[in-house]
Order: sequence, then C-alpha cells, then structure tokens
Amino acid sequence: MGNGYADGGKNFAFRNEHIGIKLFWGNVWRNLALHAATPVPSWNEAIQTTTDDVIRLMGEDPQNPNALWLGSRFAVPELSLREGTAGNPLQLLLALGAFAWVYLRRKKLDRNLVVYGVGVATALFIFCVLLRWQPWHTRLHFSWFVAMAPLTAVWLESAKSRLWMGLAVGLLILWAGPAIVLNHARPLAFGASVLSAPWNTTLFADGPPFQASFESAAKKVRASPCRDVTVDTSQLTYLYPLYALLDPLRSGIRLREIGVKNDTTPLGDTEGRGCVAVCLACANVAAQKDLVLGRGGWFSERVGDIILYSAPVGGINRQGCSVSFGPGWGVREGAAQDWWRWTAKGDKILISTSEAGKLRLTVPLGSVPRDNTVLLRWNGKALPDEPLNGSKVFELELEATMGQNTLEIESAKPGEQIPPDTRSFALQLRSLRIKGEKVGSCEIP
Repeated sequence: MGNGYADGGKNFAFRNEHIGIKLFWGNVWRNLALHAATPVPSWNEAIQTTTDDVIRLMGEDPQNPNALWLGSRFAVPELSLREGTAGNPLQLLLALGAFAWVYLRRKKLDRNLVVYGVGVATALFIFCVLLRWQPWHTRLHFSWFVAMAPLTAVWLESAKSRLWMGLAVGLLILWAGPAIVLNHARPLAFGASVLSAPWNTTLFADGPPFQASFESAAKKVRASPCRDVTVDTSQLTYLYPLYALLDPLRSGIRLREIGVKNDTTPLGDTEGRGCVAVCLACANVAAQKDLVLGRGGWFSERVGDIILYSAPVGGINRQGCSVSFGPGWGVREGAAQDWWRWTAKGDKILISTSEAGKLRLTVPLGSVPRDNTVLLRWNGKALPDEPLNGSKVFELELEATMGQNTLEIESAKPGEQIPPDTRSFALQLRSLRIKGEKVGSCEIP
C-alpha cells in the first residue's frame, strides 16, 4: 500500500507483483519456517527439506525470485539472538494450538472470540499474500504475535489447569531469557550491557560500523553556527543515527534531505540547500563532490567516510544572503510566510551577505514577561534598548559587511513558563524579514 519500495526505489520491492494461490501457499510456509530454527543443525536441515517439498506440492518453486526479497534465498535460519532474525517457535506452537481449539469448539465458544480468531488468521494470510518473503520477516511478525496473545491466553485459561498454564508460561520465560540477557545488539548483561553502555553506542549496535564518523560529523555540525543543515543521501540512506545525534528539537537545527533518488524526488526542497551539507559515504566519490550540491565553491572536509560541505562566507545562495539561528532559538514553527521561533533568553542570528551594503530588518517580537526590554547588538555594537510590552514590530536600518554579520537579541527579563508547557519562554520572533539594496531578500531557514 502506498510506495511499496525500500528507500522509495523500485529495485527493492516489498510487494508481490504477481499474486496467486501458488505464491500464497509458498509464502505461508516460508514465513512459518522462519520460526522453526533449533540448536540442532540436522533438525533444521530436515525442516528445510520438508518445507521445500510441501511448497512444491502446489507447483511453486521454493526459490521463486518473484516471491523473495531481491538477492535472497529461502532458508530456515540458524538459531539467533539477533532481534531482526530470531524466531518464536514456542509462541508459534501456542498460536497454532489456539487456532485448533477455536476451530474445534467454534460452535460452543463466544462468537466474538471466533471472529477475533478469524481476524488474526486473516491478517497473517494477507501478510503472506502482499509481502515478498524476507530473511528478517520475524521482526515484522512481532505485531502478529502480540495480536495472538489474547486468544492464546483464553485458550490456556480454558484448560483450568494451573500445571498446564504454569508449564507454558515457565517455558516462555526460559525461552525469552537468553534473548534478553545475551541479546545481539542490546544485551542486559556483561560488558556491552545496555545498563552501562553509552547511549551513542546503542544507536549503532545493530547497524554498519559508522559510529566514529557519524559522531565526529555530528559534533562538527553542532559546533558550527549554521542551523540549516541538509543531509545528502545519494550514496547512503542510513541516516537516522545522525538525526538522533544532531537532536534537532534541542539544538534548533533544521534538517532536510537531498540527493533522494526515488519516486518522492519531485516533492523535495530544491531551492534552499542550507549552509552545511553532510554527504553520507561520499568519501569514495570525492572527485564528484558536487554530485548533488552543484556548488564548486563550498569548503569540504572529510570525516571518515563522510564529507562535510560548508558554505563560504558570502555567496550563500543565489539571492546573495542567508540566515542561520543560534541554538538559543527554538525550532521554526509554522509555514510559508507565517512562522515563529521562541527563545528562553536570547541568542545570535547570523546573517551572511555576498556584498556589503544597507540591510533593512523587519523584526516582529513578542514578549512573555510584561514590561520587558529588548537588548540589541549588531556586529558587537550595542543598539538602543527597546521597550516591549506584548508585541511590537522593530524596523532596523543596518550597515552590513560582506560576509558574516551578527544580530544579537536578548530579553532583559528571564523567561517564564506557560502551563502546561514546561519550557521557558521570553521572546517570540515572528516572520523575520531582511532586504538588502545589493543582495535582495534573505532566505530564512
């Protein structure tokens, strides 16, 4: 449903393109086999052979490429403590037992219970019909096992045997123990325990070995004054740890993705490219450094397999000027010409221009503390303090130098909380406007 491709590209399709009874039959058995792994290799081989034979009964090829994830082969997995591939054999046996119980006693059971059982079974069948088989499908089965838990619980309770229920629950706890204590990515015990491992380490525990380069790149980006950052994913789409490290909600960094090569490309922001770009896995294509950016004059720095591009002073965009907000400003809220940022005290606004000249700043400010005073500085020089009670639009005529200019806005009074919000608010800046006689209108990130 929707865009059925990994990363939006058509090479890795989630959906089965040719749905039929043979494909459905084969995928049901392929998905069930993912939960049949045991510690005994010979038993696993027997399960593989039996499953292949059962699939062939309907004339389906167990290795039908139209039913499998691109480049994969159907195989019963080895016993695993990796959350993406670990099976649930005991839970599956209980689920099958619950289905059999509902079917055999369907005329005596509550109708709602029977309908629920049919619904959960149908969900599994739809899953097998729609989705190509993947070696890591067990992680997608998780929600189905959760949906099966109430039905299984009612079945166990119907036996009215403490021994039966105790045995089932005890086996499930024993089975879960190794997966919790010795989990591949987030174990509870020993040196790599999540109780003692640094938070950053857990971000990369089950992914590629990118931790060092991602952390270094994020540190450099957060230390820069730029708060309009783009991430180039033309070479690598593994970007969520970088987003977590940059923490845009707290840092005030605006993040956008460029270099997208799929059906969503026309929806991207091709006008504003920010003042810093993080090009993931671009070190190997450094000779094509303007592959996506198209900005030969940008500075570049290699951080592991990442290339950081930063805009030179001046010539920030085709309009000739650009704006970035310091970390003391909240994230931009609102859209188009109606937006606002808040600050708990105040901070810098960096305005970079390609040429020197006069700038006209329209600064609509609102104050949370009443009878407040706004303290202003331009390039380190104090401007007249401005009284502010409620809201007011300030019109500032300023002389800008070529390159980076700094406007500092500070509240004389400390910020206040506006319940139920626990944040502190002092000033609100709404829809800042900047125009220059030589550089035009600035881009406001």
